[in-house]
Amino acid sequence: MTSLPTSKNPIIRLVTPILVILGLGYLDFVAYYSLGYQEIYRYHGKGIAISLWVLISIFQVLTFIYWGAIILAGPGRYPRENPYDLYGTGEGGPVPDYFICDDSGFPIWCSNCQSIKIPRSKHLSRSNRCVPKADHFCLWVGDSLGQNNYRFFLKYLLWFDSYFITILCYLAVYTPSNYQRGEINHNFIVLYVQCGFWILMISLLIGSNILYLMYNMTTIDDLAEKAAKRKNRSKNSESHVDNNVFLNVKHENLRLVIQCSVFDRLYNFGFKHNFINVFLYDNTTQLYSEDKYTTQKFILSIAICFIPFLDIFFRRPKNDNFYPALSPKFQQHIEEKINNKRCYLPSYVSQKEPRE
Repeated sequence: MTSLPTSKNPIIRLVTPILVILGLGYLDFVAYYSLGYQEIYRYHGKGIAISLWVLISIFQVLTFIYWGAIILAGPGRYPRENPYDLYGTGEGGPVPDYFICDDSGFPIWCSNCQSIKIPRSKHLSRSNRCVPKADHFCLWVGDSLGQNNYRFFLKYLLWFDSYFITILCYLAVYTPSNYQRGEINHNFIVLYVQCGFWILMISLLIGSNILYLMYNMTTIDDLAEKAAKRKNRSKNSESHVDNNVFLNVKHENLRLVIQCSVFDRLYNFGFKHNFINVFLYDNTTQLYSEDKYTTQKFILSIAICFIPFLDIFFRRPKNDNFYPALSPKFQQHIEEKINNKRCYLPSYVSQKEPRE
């Protein structure tokens, strides 16, 4: 089983965040002193300069707080899942209603942490555990993202982007007066370049994560879809990319294997439900009763997204099932496949033949 992609060089993982911090130190010097004091404070008013200093200070402090929260919380880790009692002998753990399997119906085994692979998980070699709802390794942050720290990551992006947007707005307003006096501050050029670069990068990240929220996807899910699309376009029969996802599901007194696709989006509950799950219920993978997804809950989730530290009062329920729920729409899709006999018995029960 493949692991969650990380930088193979631990020095790069350590140095990159340090370089980001050093770069921010230089930008602070330009924003606070060159722009804030030399230009705005001296020529346009103390109040305006103070407003700049206060705003970027708030946004930067929030950025570092949520950056620290990402690292302290970590991506999360699944407990080791013992082999299932597939043969009904009483040896092994209980068999869940569904699990991701190979085309023979056997559960996927993580040879690294010696555990059955839970759906939506990915192995993280640094902790030797599978990460729940694994997303990706962020080189700039210096840590992997998963179920436990994804909400912090989204708020980190929001405040980081706000920091650069604020600087760029003040810079755009007061650069012309600096130019008209013939006192062109060359630090402003660097500030324009850096603000433009980071706003573009962070805004693209925010945009992609809004897309993921719409469909309850992760970066890994998105990469799998894109790889499958490339394979479909190239029609390369030798490609190692597999478009298929196999599920072993319980149906009446039987276990059935159903072939699905990476494009089926097994966990998409709808944007409103997905958004509430991430912000109000701390990135849970469960689907609760409809009274947990009211308009008031959605408004509260938006408030948690934009109000600093409000998220600390809303944590994932302690008795939350760690096994991800399938979307109702996808469950209907499974029922249709079963009714149309587009399924078969696992090989440990019988030969691979269509169910009669």
